[in-house]
Amino acid sequence: MGYHLHLIAVREDELRDDAAWLDELFDAAWDAEPAPDTVQMVVQKDFVALDRLVCGEEKHAIGPEEPASLLICGGRPVYHPRHQEGPPYVLLTAAEVRLAGRFVESTDFEELWAAAGDEFEHDPVGREEGEMRAMFRRYYERLRDTYGRAAGEDRAMAKHFSF
Repeated sequence: MGYHLHLIAVREDELRDDAAWLDELFDAAWDAEPAPDTVQMVVQKDFVALDRLVCGEEKHAIGPEEPASLLICGGRPVYHPRHQEGPPYVLLTAAEVRLAGRFVESTDFEELWAAAGDEFEHDPVGREEGEMRAMFRRYYERLRDTYGRAAGEDRAMAKHFSF
């Protein structure tokens, strides 16, 4: 499965603080072709950088319930009983999804990119600035679509971090 972030929108009444249930949800989603009405997204490898882009340099200065912090890493953690130190699952309520959706809908990618300054000029794997900008723009557009659809359907969000 690799190093990635996987987001899946679910009905809020189905959402559980249960690692076994979350294991099944994400295993099934990873292994199967999604149904047409499934709202999900995978960010390969770059989710930490995407979080920095969205939250800005002052991430520590914004609260955990701020809309920007909810998009990638924010939410209520659910740790696996066998892997307390490992990456958690993270859950957002439908209200938090709507808040994050409004943020991503109303915040311009170019403003975020400009605010990042030269942070993304040098990529450790050698991608050029233009290539990185295009990649992060696609991620941001996918976040806008994912959160917009989930919010429009009044869904909660489950996230899985795989390292």
